[in-house]
Amino acid sequence: MFPARQPTRKATSRPSALSRFGPGSAKAPPSEAASSITSSQTAVSSSPASSVTSLPLTSETGEEPATNGQSNGRTTPSKSSTMPAKRKQDSLRPSALKRFSTSAVSLIKGQGQANGAEAAAPSAPVSGSPTSSVSSLPIGPEPVDASSSKTIDELRSKLEAAEDALAKETQMTAAIEERAKALEAAKAEYETEEVMQRERLAASIAQLAELQTQLAQSRDEIVSRDGKLEAARAELAQQKAAQEEARRTLESQLHDARSKLSDAQAELSRRVDELGEARRQADEAVSQRSALQQKVSDLEAAVKKTQDDGERERKGMSEEIAKLKEELKKAQSSGCILQ
Repeated sequence: MFPARQPTRKATSRPSALSRFGPGSAKAPPSEAASSITSSQTAVSSSPASSVTSLPLTSETGEEPATNGQSNGRTTPSKSSTMPAKRKQDSLRPSALKRFSTSAVSLIKGQGQANGAEAAAPSAPVSGSPTSSVSSLPIGPEPVDASSSKTIDELRSKLEAAEDALAKETQMTAAIEERAKALEAAKAEYETEEVMQRERLAASIAQLAELQTQLAQSRDEIVSRDGKLEAARAELAQQKAAQEEARRTLESQLHDARSKLSDAQAELSRRVDELGEARRQADEAVSQRSALQQKVSDLEAAVKKTQDDGERERKGMSEEIAKLKEELKKAQSSGCILQ
Protein backbone atom coordinates (compact mmCIF):
# COMPACT_ATOMS: atom_id res chain seq x y z
CA MET A 1 0.00 0.00 0.00
CA PHE A 2 1.19 3.51 -0.69
CA PRO A 3 0.67 6.32 1.83
CA ALA A 4 -2.47 8.31 1.55
CA ARG A 5 -2.15 11.71 -0.05
CA GLN A 6 -4.01 14.72 1.16
CA PRO A 7 -6.31 16.08 -1.54
CA THR A 8 -5.00 19.27 -3.09
CA ARG A 9 -8.47 20.32 -4.14
CA LYS A 10 -12.01 19.49 -3.25
CA ALA A 11 -12.96 16.22 -4.89
CA THR A 12 -15.52 16.67 -7.63
CA SER A 13 -17.37 13.91 -9.33
CA ARG A 14 -18.16 14.66 -12.98
CA PRO A 15 -20.10 12.08 -14.99
CA SER A 16 -18.65 10.76 -18.22
CA ALA A 17 -19.93 11.89 -21.65
CA LEU A 18 -21.97 8.70 -22.11
CA SER A 19 -23.38 8.59 -18.58
CA ARG A 20 -24.61 12.18 -18.88
CA PHE A 21 -27.22 11.08 -21.42
CA GLY A 22 -28.02 7.72 -19.78
CA PRO A 23 -30.97 6.98 -17.55
CA GLY A 24 -28.90 7.40 -14.38
CA SER A 25 -27.20 10.73 -15.07
CA ALA A 26 -28.69 12.64 -12.11
CA LYS A 27 -26.62 13.15 -8.94
CA ALA A 28 -27.48 11.02 -5.94
CA PRO A 29 -27.99 12.54 -2.48
CA PRO A 30 -24.88 12.66 -0.25
CA SER A 31 -26.24 10.02 2.10
CA GLU A 32 -26.88 7.56 -0.72
CA ALA A 33 -23.59 8.30 -2.55
CA ALA A 34 -21.51 7.20 0.43
CA SER A 35 -23.25 3.83 0.62
CA SER A 36 -22.87 3.16 -3.10
CA ILE A 37 -19.13 3.92 -3.34
CA THR A 38 -18.02 0.70 -1.65
CA SER A 39 -20.26 -1.56 -3.73
CA SER A 40 -19.38 0.16 -7.02
CA GLN A 41 -15.59 0.13 -6.62
CA THR A 42 -15.33 -3.54 -7.60
CA ALA A 43 -17.46 -3.25 -10.79
CA VAL A 44 -15.37 -4.25 -13.84
CA SER A 45 -16.61 -4.05 -17.47
CA SER A 46 -16.65 -7.16 -19.63
CA SER A 47 -14.96 -5.26 -22.49
CA PRO A 48 -11.13 -5.49 -22.58
CA ALA A 49 -10.85 -1.86 -23.63
CA SER A 50 -12.99 -0.51 -20.82
CA SER A 51 -11.43 -2.65 -18.07
CA VAL A 52 -8.76 -0.02 -17.46
CA THR A 53 -11.26 2.70 -16.66
CA SER A 54 -13.24 0.49 -14.29
CA LEU A 55 -10.39 -0.62 -11.97
CA PRO A 56 -10.98 -0.08 -8.23
CA LEU A 57 -9.75 3.24 -6.89
CA THR A 58 -8.84 4.47 -3.43
CA SER A 59 -11.40 6.30 -1.38
CA GLU A 60 -11.23 9.97 -0.51
CA THR A 61 -9.29 9.27 2.76
CA GLY A 62 -6.69 7.13 1.00
CA GLU A 63 -7.98 3.81 2.31
CA GLU A 64 -8.45 0.86 -0.03
CA PRO A 65 -11.18 -1.75 0.22
CA ALA A 66 -10.09 -4.80 2.05
CA THR A 67 -11.85 -7.29 -0.18
CA ASN A 68 -12.41 -7.58 -3.91
CA GLY A 69 -15.29 -10.00 -3.76
CA GLN A 70 -16.29 -13.36 -2.34
CA SER A 71 -15.46 -16.76 -3.82
CA ASN A 72 -17.09 -19.86 -2.42
CA GLY A 73 -18.06 -17.98 0.74
CA ARG A 74 -14.45 -16.93 1.48
CA THR A 75 -13.23 -13.39 1.56
CA THR A 76 -10.24 -12.76 -0.72
CA PRO A 77 -7.95 -9.75 -0.55
CA SER A 78 -8.11 -7.26 -3.37
CA LYS A 79 -5.38 -6.96 -5.94
CA SER A 80 -4.65 -3.38 -4.91
CA SER A 81 -3.68 -4.49 -1.39
CA THR A 82 -1.15 -7.09 -2.57
CA MET A 83 0.54 -5.36 -5.56
CA PRO A 84 3.55 -3.04 -5.08
CA ALA A 85 3.10 0.70 -4.75
CA LYS A 86 4.66 1.53 -8.15
CA ARG A 87 2.58 -1.08 -10.00
CA LYS A 88 -0.54 -0.03 -8.09
CA GLN A 89 0.07 3.59 -9.04
CA ASP A 90 0.46 2.61 -12.71
CA SER A 91 -2.75 0.58 -12.64
CA LEU A 92 -4.63 3.47 -11.05
CA ARG A 93 -3.33 5.92 -13.68
CA PRO A 94 -3.99 4.43 -17.13
CA SER A 95 -2.61 6.09 -20.22
CA ALA A 96 -4.64 8.62 -22.18
CA LEU A 97 -4.57 6.37 -25.26
CA LYS A 98 -6.20 3.47 -23.37
CA ARG A 99 -8.75 5.74 -21.70
CA PHE A 100 -9.90 7.27 -24.99
CA SER A 101 -9.68 4.12 -27.16
CA THR A 102 -12.89 2.62 -25.78
CA SER A 103 -15.10 1.32 -28.58
CA ALA A 104 -18.83 2.05 -28.94
CA VAL A 105 -19.68 -1.52 -27.93
CA SER A 106 -17.66 -1.30 -24.71
CA LEU A 107 -19.24 2.08 -23.95
CA ILE A 108 -22.70 0.58 -24.32
CA LYS A 109 -21.72 -2.41 -22.16
CA GLY A 110 -20.19 -0.07 -19.59
CA GLN A 111 -23.42 1.99 -19.63
CA GLY A 112 -25.45 -1.19 -18.98
CA GLN A 113 -23.22 -2.12 -16.04
CA ALA A 114 -23.19 1.43 -14.74
CA ASN A 115 -26.97 1.32 -14.30
CA GLY A 116 -26.54 -1.59 -11.83
CA ALA A 117 -23.29 -0.59 -10.09
CA GLU A 118 -21.89 2.94 -10.55
CA ALA A 119 -18.14 3.47 -10.07
CA ALA A 120 -16.90 6.23 -7.74
CA ALA A 121 -14.80 9.10 -9.12
CA PRO A 122 -11.37 9.74 -7.56
CA SER A 123 -11.36 12.43 -4.94
CA ALA A 124 -7.80 13.65 -5.57
CA PRO A 125 -5.06 13.36 -8.18
CA VAL A 126 -3.31 10.00 -8.01
CA SER A 127 0.14 11.35 -8.68
CA GLY A 128 1.89 14.64 -8.55
CA SER A 129 3.31 14.21 -12.05
CA PRO A 130 2.39 16.65 -14.85
CA THR A 131 0.17 13.96 -16.39
CA SER A 132 -1.93 13.65 -13.25
CA SER A 133 -4.54 15.98 -14.77
CA VAL A 134 -5.40 13.24 -17.27
CA SER A 135 -5.66 10.51 -14.67
CA SER A 136 -7.72 12.72 -12.36
CA LEU A 137 -10.57 12.93 -14.89
CA PRO A 138 -13.76 11.11 -13.87
CA ILE A 139 -13.63 7.46 -14.91
CA GLY A 140 -17.25 6.41 -14.35
CA PRO A 141 -20.65 8.05 -13.86
CA GLU A 142 -21.95 9.15 -10.50
CA PRO A 143 -23.80 6.57 -8.41
CA VAL A 144 -27.57 6.68 -8.69
CA ASP A 145 -29.90 4.57 -6.61
CA ALA A 146 -33.00 2.76 -7.90
CA SER A 147 -35.51 5.29 -6.52
CA SER A 148 -33.69 8.23 -8.15
CA SER A 149 -33.44 6.31 -11.43
CA LYS A 150 -37.15 5.52 -11.27
CA THR A 151 -37.94 9.15 -10.48
CA ILE A 152 -35.76 10.27 -13.38
CA ASP A 153 -37.48 7.79 -15.70
CA GLU A 154 -40.88 9.03 -14.57
CA LEU A 155 -39.82 12.65 -15.01
CA ARG A 156 -38.37 11.81 -18.42
CA SER A 157 -41.61 10.05 -19.43
CA LYS A 158 -43.60 13.06 -18.23
CA LEU A 159 -41.21 15.36 -20.11
CA GLU A 160 -41.65 13.33 -23.30
CA ALA A 161 -45.43 13.30 -22.83
CA ALA A 162 -45.34 17.06 -22.23
CA GLU A 163 -43.19 17.55 -25.33
CA ASP A 164 -45.62 15.41 -27.37
CA ALA A 165 -48.57 17.39 -25.99
CA LEU A 166 -46.70 20.64 -26.72
CA ALA A 167 -46.01 19.47 -30.29
CA LYS A 168 -49.68 18.55 -30.73
CA GLU A 169 -50.76 21.88 -29.25
CA THR A 170 -48.30 23.65 -31.57
CA GLN A 171 -49.69 21.78 -34.56
CA MET A 172 -53.24 22.51 -33.42
CA THR A 173 -52.36 26.18 -32.92
CA ALA A 174 -50.80 26.32 -36.39
CA ALA A 175 -53.90 24.67 -37.85
CA ILE A 176 -56.16 27.11 -35.98
CA GLU A 177 -54.04 30.03 -37.20
CA GLU A 178 -54.24 28.73 -40.77
CA ARG A 179 -58.00 28.33 -40.39
CA ALA A 180 -58.26 31.83 -38.91
CA LYS A 181 -56.29 33.20 -41.86
CA ALA A 182 -58.57 31.32 -44.24
CA LEU A 183 -61.64 32.65 -42.41
CA GLU A 184 -60.25 36.18 -42.49
CA ALA A 185 -59.57 35.84 -46.21
CA ALA A 186 -63.09 34.44 -46.70
CA LYS A 187 -64.52 37.29 -44.62
CA ALA A 188 -62.64 39.87 -46.68
CA GLU A 189 -63.79 38.15 -49.85
CA TYR A 190 -67.37 38.07 -48.52
CA GLU A 191 -67.21 41.77 -47.62
CA THR A 192 -65.88 42.56 -51.08
CA GLU A 193 -68.61 40.43 -52.61
CA GLU A 194 -71.21 42.19 -50.42
CA VAL A 195 -69.99 45.60 -51.59
CA MET A 196 -70.14 44.40 -55.17
CA GLN A 197 -73.64 43.02 -54.58
CA ARG A 198 -74.75 46.37 -53.16
CA GLU A 199 -73.26 48.17 -56.12
CA ARG A 200 -74.98 45.75 -58.48
CA LEU A 201 -78.27 46.22 -56.54
CA ALA A 202 -78.00 50.00 -56.85
CA ALA A 203 -77.24 49.64 -60.55
CA SER A 204 -80.20 47.26 -60.91
CA ILE A 205 -82.51 49.74 -59.14
CA ALA A 206 -81.34 52.55 -61.42
CA GLN A 207 -81.75 50.28 -64.43
CA LEU A 208 -85.26 49.33 -63.21
CA ALA A 209 -86.26 53.01 -62.97
CA GLU A 210 -84.89 53.59 -66.44
CA LEU A 211 -86.79 50.57 -67.73
CA GLN A 212 -90.02 51.81 -66.13
CA THR A 213 -89.55 55.16 -67.88
CA GLN A 214 -88.90 53.35 -71.14
CA LEU A 215 -92.03 51.22 -70.52
CA ALA A 216 -94.20 54.33 -70.15
CA GLN A 217 -92.71 55.75 -73.32
CA SER A 218 -93.27 52.42 -75.06
CA ARG A 219 -96.95 52.40 -74.02
CA ASP A 220 -97.45 55.90 -75.42
CA GLU A 221 -95.68 54.84 -78.57
CA ILE A 222 -97.91 51.74 -78.81
CA VAL A 223 -101.06 53.90 -78.60
CA SER A 224 -99.68 56.14 -81.33
CA ARG A 225 -98.77 53.16 -83.43
CA ASP A 226 -102.26 51.67 -82.98
CA GLY A 227 -103.75 54.81 -84.57
CA LYS A 228 -101.23 54.61 -87.36
CA LEU A 229 -102.05 50.92 -87.77
CA GLU A 230 -105.76 51.64 -88.24
CA ALA A 231 -104.97 54.22 -90.87
CA ALA A 232 -102.61 51.80 -92.54
CA ARG A 233 -105.28 49.10 -92.52
CA ALA A 234 -107.76 51.41 -94.30
CA GLU A 235 -105.11 52.32 -96.84
CA LEU A 236 -104.26 48.65 -97.24
CA ALA A 237 -107.90 47.82 -97.97
CA GLN A 238 -107.92 50.40 -100.74
CA GLN A 239 -104.66 49.07 -102.10
CA LYS A 240 -106.02 45.53 -101.92
CA ALA A 241 -109.04 46.48 -104.03
CA ALA A 242 -106.77 48.13 -106.58
CA GLN A 243 -104.50 45.10 -106.57
CA GLU A 244 -107.51 42.81 -107.13
CA GLU A 245 -108.46 44.78 -110.19
CA ALA A 246 -104.90 44.69 -111.43
CA ARG A 247 -104.79 40.95 -110.77
CA ARG A 248 -107.77 40.37 -112.97
CA THR A 249 -106.20 42.40 -115.73
CA LEU A 250 -102.94 40.49 -115.37
CA GLU A 251 -104.75 37.16 -115.45
CA SER A 252 -106.38 38.02 -118.76
CA GLN A 253 -103.03 39.13 -120.10
CA LEU A 254 -101.49 35.91 -118.80
CA HIS A 255 -104.14 33.83 -120.59
CA ASP A 256 -103.33 35.58 -123.86
CA ALA A 257 -99.63 35.08 -123.30
CA ARG A 258 -100.13 31.37 -122.54
CA SER A 259 -102.08 30.98 -125.82
CA LYS A 260 -99.26 32.63 -127.71
CA LEU A 261 -96.75 30.46 -125.88
CA SER A 262 -98.65 27.30 -126.88
CA ASP A 263 -98.57 28.36 -130.54
CA ALA A 264 -94.88 29.14 -130.31
CA GLN A 265 -94.18 25.77 -128.64
CA ALA A 266 -96.04 23.96 -131.46
CA GLU A 267 -94.01 25.86 -134.07
CA LEU A 268 -90.85 25.04 -132.16
CA SER A 269 -91.74 21.34 -132.07
CA ARG A 270 -92.26 21.34 -135.83
CA ARG A 271 -88.94 23.02 -136.38
CA VAL A 272 -87.26 20.59 -134.03
CA ASP A 273 -88.65 17.68 -136.02
CA GLU A 274 -87.40 19.23 -139.25
CA LEU A 275 -84.01 19.79 -137.68
CA GLY A 276 -83.92 16.17 -136.55
CA GLU A 277 -84.67 14.93 -140.04
CA ALA A 278 -81.95 17.16 -141.49
CA ARG A 279 -79.51 15.91 -138.86
CA ARG A 280 -80.40 12.29 -139.71
CA GLN A 281 -79.79 12.94 -143.38
CA ALA A 282 -76.49 14.62 -142.59
CA ASP A 283 -75.48 11.62 -140.47
CA GLU A 284 -76.28 9.28 -143.36
CA ALA A 285 -74.22 11.45 -145.72
CA VAL A 286 -71.34 11.39 -143.28
CA SER A 287 -71.61 7.61 -143.04
CA GLN A 288 -71.60 7.26 -146.84
CA ARG A 289 -68.62 9.58 -147.08
CA SER A 290 -66.77 7.53 -144.48
CA ALA A 291 -67.52 4.33 -146.44
CA LEU A 292 -66.27 5.90 -149.68
CA GLN A 293 -63.12 7.09 -147.95
CA GLN A 294 -62.56 3.55 -146.61
CA LYS A 295 -62.97 2.13 -150.14
CA VAL A 296 -60.55 4.68 -151.55
CA SER A 297 -58.05 3.82 -148.85
CA ASP A 298 -58.43 0.10 -149.65
CA LEU A 299 -57.93 0.75 -153.37
CA GLU A 300 -54.88 2.88 -152.72
CA ALA A 301 -53.45 0.13 -150.54
CA ALA A 302 -54.15 -2.48 -153.26
CA VAL A 303 -52.51 -0.29 -155.91
CA LYS A 304 -49.49 0.26 -153.72
CA LYS A 305 -49.24 -3.46 -153.07
CA THR A 306 -49.51 -4.19 -156.81
CA GLN A 307 -46.82 -1.64 -157.54
CA ASP A 308 -44.58 -3.16 -154.91
CA ASP A 309 -45.14 -6.67 -156.31
CA GLY A 310 -44.42 -5.45 -159.86
CA GLU A 311 -41.29 -3.73 -158.67
CA ARG A 312 -40.09 -6.89 -156.96
CA GLU A 313 -40.88 -8.96 -160.10
CA ARG A 314 -39.04 -6.42 -162.28
CA LYS A 315 -36.02 -6.58 -160.02
CA GLY A 316 -36.12 -10.37 -160.10
CA MET A 317 -36.34 -10.45 -163.90
CA SER A 318 -33.49 -7.92 -164.16
CA GLU A 319 -31.34 -10.13 -161.98
CA GLU A 320 -32.16 -13.22 -164.09
CA ILE A 321 -31.33 -11.31 -167.30
CA ALA A 322 -28.03 -10.21 -165.80
CA LYS A 323 -27.22 -13.82 -164.87
CA LEU A 324 -28.07 -15.01 -168.37
CA LYS A 325 -25.84 -12.35 -169.85
CA GLU A 326 -22.99 -13.46 -167.66
CA GLU A 327 -23.48 -17.08 -168.65
CA LEU A 328 -23.58 -16.05 -172.29
CA LYS A 329 -20.30 -14.19 -172.00
CA LYS A 330 -18.70 -17.16 -170.29
CA ALA A 331 -19.96 -19.49 -173.00
CA GLN A 332 -18.62 -17.27 -175.79
CA SER A 333 -15.28 -16.99 -174.13
CA SER A 334 -14.97 -20.76 -173.77
CA GLY A 335 -16.04 -21.36 -177.38
CA CYS A 336 -19.15 -23.29 -176.62
CA ILE A 337 -22.27 -22.86 -178.67
CA LEU A 338 -25.46 -22.14 -176.88
CA GLN A 339 -28.07 -24.73 -177.92
